[in-house]
Amino acid sequence: MAEDEPRPLRGSRMFARDPWFGLRGEERFDEFRRWWHREKAGGRDLMTREEAYDTYWEWRRTHPPKPGREA
Repeated sequence: MAEDEPRPLRGSRMFARDPWFGLRGEERFDEFRRWWHREKAGGRDLMTREEAYDTYWEWRRTHPPKPGREA
């Protein structure tokens, strides 16, 4: 496996894994999470780190902060 490839999920129980692949520390994560569940997911989880980050940054690009909120 190349160093830049996402690591596959292994071991542990499903509830102990990070379903957001480290996105919780990103700016405006709560808004993204709500958008993902309401608009995009249709009950589907993010399956890879690459999908998570690609989706998050595409969302950030197309959904600027609302006036009066921090960037």
